[in-house]
Amino acid sequence: MTTIADALTALGIGARALKDLNDVDREFDKATLKLRVVELADALTTARFALADAETQLREKSREIEKLHEAFRQKEELVEYHGYHYRRRSTGKPQGLPFCSRCLQDGRLFMTAQSMKGLSCPNCKAEYGSRPTLFTFEGDA
Repeated sequence: MTTIADALTALGIGARALKDLNDVDREFDKATLKLRVVELADALTTARFALADAETQLREKSREIEKLHEAFRQKEELVEYHGYHYRRRSTGKPQGLPFCSRCLQDGRLFMTAQSMKGLSCPNCKAEYGSRPTLFTFEGDA
C-alpha cells in the first residue's frame, strides 16, 4: 500500500531527474542520458500508482464516514428504555425488540432476535437473556 508521502517522494525524484535532463550538455554520454530518462519514467510511474492508491483509500474512507453518519442519524431516531435502544413509534414509545448494545457502540444497528436463551444478536452473537422487553402494539394504549 502506497501513501501520498510515497507519491510526493517519487515526484521529487522525478523533478530532480528532469532537472538533470535540463542540465544535460554535449559532454553527457548517451548512457547517462538514458539512465536519467529511465529514472524520470520510474519516478512518474511510482507517483501515478501512489496517487491512484491514495484516491482509492480516500474513497473507502469517505464511504465509511457516510456509513457512520447514517448510523448516527438512525441512532437519533431510537428511544432508550432501561438501557436498551428500540425503534421509536410516532407516540415516542419503544417498539419491537431492542437493538444489540454491543453493535450499537460500534455504530451498527442490528436488532436482536429471539433465541432459546432469550435474545441474541445475529451479528456479534451477544446474548441478552430475557432482560430486554419486547414492545408490542397492545402496550400502546
